[in-house]
Amino acid sequence: MDFILLLLLLLASVGTFAQIEVIPYVPQVTDQEFKGKITASTFALAPPNCIFNSLVNTTDEIWLVVTFANATSSFKNPTDPQEIPLYENLRSTLAYMTMKSTVSQYPCDKAKSGSVLRVGNESTCKSDGGLTPCNGLLPSPGPYRVKFLAMDSKGTKAETRWSGPITLKKVSSFGGTAPRRPSSSGIRIPSRRVTTTPTTSPLPLLCALQPRWTSLPLLRT
Repeated sequence: MDFILLLLLLLASVGTFAQIEVIPYVPQVTDQEFKGKITASTFALAPPNCIFNSLVNTTDEIWLVVTFANATSSFKNPTDPQEIPLYENLRSTLAYMTMKSTVSQYPCDKAKSGSVLRVGNESTCKSDGGLTPCNGLLPSPGPYRVKFLAMDSKGTKAETRWSGPITLKKVSSFGGTAPRRPSSSGIRIPSRRVTTTPTTSPLPLLCALQPRWTSLPLLRT
């Protein structure tokens, strides 16, 4: 009797897992070339057009999951809306869900959809206790990995595969690219043209205009 009960529970759990459809789609940074595609706190993702159309209803929610690249194995698909990880808790949960949308926003006709999805597009989050999913600035270069998943009132019903690692640009302590230290060979002393007359000796003038090398600052390499 115990064996039959255990078998039924096992079959029930297998049936639950089988309900989550894994779509063979790998999210990736857009292949469009433009300035700011990847910055120090954001990156532009290609939208999953026509990926979920045959699997979800118009009322189902489609989310983007963002995790640190080494935390994908610890991420658990939410079975309830209350389990959706928030951006505000990224430091502790190592993942968050954002860009809540519906299948209508990712149509098969690319002309009707947005060109890119900007991850990390919001400089501030609304103070409403997480009711509005935040798409906040990414706090470090990462790397990060992302995936899309679809949810209904019972939990996750479909998901894509994880993307590859996405690394953001690094910013120096100067707020940009660190300046290069000039070498001594790069110093140029401007020449001075001296005009003399037959009655004036040029020697005193040349001595006065001679560069004083000892006045140059010592460059340390």
